[in-house]
Amino acid sequence: MSQGPSIQSLTRRLRDCPPERFSEPKSARANGIAVEAVVADLMAELGGGPIDAETRAVLSDAAPEVRNWMRVVLVATWLLYDPWFRAQADLVGDPSFAASALRWMLEDLRALAGVVAADHLVEEPFGREELARRCLMALGLLPLDESAEQAKIRLANLDSVARYRVLMGSEEYQKTAERHRQRKAEYERSLRAHAARWTRE
Repeated sequence: MSQGPSIQSLTRRLRDCPPERFSEPKSARANGIAVEAVVADLMAELGGGPIDAETRAVLSDAAPEVRNWMRVVLVATWLLYDPWFRAQADLVGDPSFAASALRWMLEDLRALAGVVAADHLVEEPFGREELARRCLMALGLLPLDESAEQAKIRLANLDSVARYRVLMGSEEYQKTAERHRQRKAEYERSLRAHAARWTRE
């Protein structure tokens, strides 16, 4: 993996993201920021081709169930407009860099948006660092002055999606254990009731 920009430079950029940049994405119910247009402009800036009709359709309506995802995408576009990424796109000189950025926004960020509010990725230090590290990983880049192993460990320590899955797995385990306890208690009650009837008889 190639060296990318420093995490500090990316988290500073996220900290400076204007609230209006991601405040209200456009939906069928309300006017707002046209996410598909912002993404299309970014793709052109990063040396990519036009986004296809299916992707435009996905990004054009921030319905309630995907509103946070659209807001996270808008935050990500602000991050990817960083001069380092634009210079790297010129250096690479083919659409693959932009394609990787688009895939990251459509796939990885959808999962992240399911567990983290967009505001957290701008307002909270850990949120900013996680988004910056996810971005570099998706683009095949290492943070400046970090080894691949260091980058992997630090992202794992911040991974909100993995933490959520562990939590959900733990809750499901607890629910399953509780169901087993209830069934065992019911079985024991039935045995006692049967024994009581047998004694009376």
